[in-house]
Amino acid sequence: MSILRFLLLVFSICLAAGPAAAGPGDGEIVSRERYRPSVGSYEALIADLSKRWRSSERDPPFDEKQFRRYFPPSRFEEMTHQRNVSFERMIYLVDGLRVPGFIVYPRHSTGKLPVLVYARGGNAAPLEPDWRQDLLGWAQRGYVVLATDYRGLPGHEGRDEFGGADVNDVLALAAVAPAIPEADLDNIFLYGHSRGSIMALNALARGMKVRAAAVTGTVSDLQALSAGREDMQKVFKQFMPDYDAERANRFCRRSAICWAEKIKTPVLIQHGGADWRSPPDQALKLADALQRNGGSYELVIYKDDDHRLGQNREAAVDRIFSWFDRHKVRSGAQ
Repeated sequence: MSILRFLLLVFSICLAAGPAAAGPGDGEIVSRERYRPSVGSYEALIADLSKRWRSSERDPPFDEKQFRRYFPPSRFEEMTHQRNVSFERMIYLVDGLRVPGFIVYPRHSTGKLPVLVYARGGNAAPLEPDWRQDLLGWAQRGYVVLATDYRGLPGHEGRDEFGGADVNDVLALAAVAPAIPEADLDNIFLYGHSRGSIMALNALARGMKVRAAAVTGTVSDLQALSAGREDMQKVFKQFMPDYDAERANRFCRRSAICWAEKIKTPVLIQHGGADWRSPPDQALKLADALQRNGGSYELVIYKDDDHRLGQNREAAVDRIFSWFDRHKVRSGAQ
């Protein structure tokens, strides 16, 4: 091994083992304002989604019937008028940057509520409308939901690093939680989808204190994911400032199979059996790595389902919250 390659390897490993503690000011809320849907009606939302649901011919078409069942008009109505659920945009500080995110919680709670930290998928694009509907649905289940849109969005500060320093945007949400009076700080949970699974698993490895975590559309081995995939190689090269070091180290800074022993939190892994964006072996590899390192996990593969778990979305979400329920503790318990 050359000296340069060795130094790059050491540099990448050191970055992956960075501290989990929030820095000065991390998690401070700079602004909060009521969120308003970008479309004016439920039917307009349906029309918008039907036009841009598929970004590839390999994606399944928009299933309007399924969407209407899972996201009924009543949910859009609640998001618009917010009679029972507060849905806010926020800007919070991370590494001195102003990072966009969301705060969603039931309005009429009489006690403390568990907290769900959500790490979205995608890159350099805001949380999609159907996932915003999900945030509201999760709050309706009795959770304070804190979601990050990450640094580097157009018009915002910082750079999207696809699992680099922007992992701090997820870690800092734990520091946001104390500013929400309804939040039960003894019961914080974490969920990451797709690229968000990279963020969530990295946050766990860096010591984020949550009771349990869940991942869907999991990415656990970026080297394998990018093999023969020019689209993914292009994304990695565009967004990773440490691309050369990562490539030399088989993208191990961002791949959970390289440091599964650091994940001490129980993890629910759910994946679509026909997911072409992140093939199911990504979930199997994560489960195998956790198994070999004594990790606690549950693995569910939905036969013939896609990256969004579109055929089993209700079942998958129900399973996530059942998983969280299993790991809740009485508030104040040690």
